[in-house]
Amino acid sequence: MNPKLKGWLKGLVMAVIVAIATALLQLLVNPTEVALWTWAQWKAALILSGIFGLIAGLTYVAKSPMPAGD
Repeated sequence: MNPKLKGWLKGLVMAVIVAIATALLQLLVNPTEVALWTWAQWKAALILSGIFGLIAGLTYVAKSPMPAGD
């Protein structure tokens, strides 16, 4: 597999893991409040989890060693 593609795939996996962890953390902090959220609050939480995941994934890709020549 191409090392560059492999780095991007690892970054994507990292992004998904962080997004899921962020969502679980929101549930663990106060499950009663989360159960009473409106649809708009759920969308905002999903977007926030996705943003955290994207930041983590891009950070992982940026720090991964990439081949010098393509």
